[in-house]
Amino acid sequence: MFVVLSSIEVEIHWQKPEKPNGEILEYNIFKATAGYEYSLFKTVNSKTLFVADTGLLQRTTYRLVIVLMSSENKRM
Repeated sequence: MFVVLSSIEVEIHWQKPEKPNGEILEYNIFKATAGYEYSLFKTVNSKTLFVADTGLLQRTTYRLVIVLMSSENKRM
């Protein structure tokens, strides 16, 4: 879920999975703009379920992917 805070900042919220594959270690958030490859935007601990993204450019499309890192397979 996205919460728009202003024309240049949003909060990104997610829920942890009901049955993760092992202990959740962290979440890696990757970001890309249209036409560009994803790059790591932020890593947060397992208890954090949202991040703020500030300094966004107006009229720009952003894509975000949240990757859960677990103790069992390091990537879900």
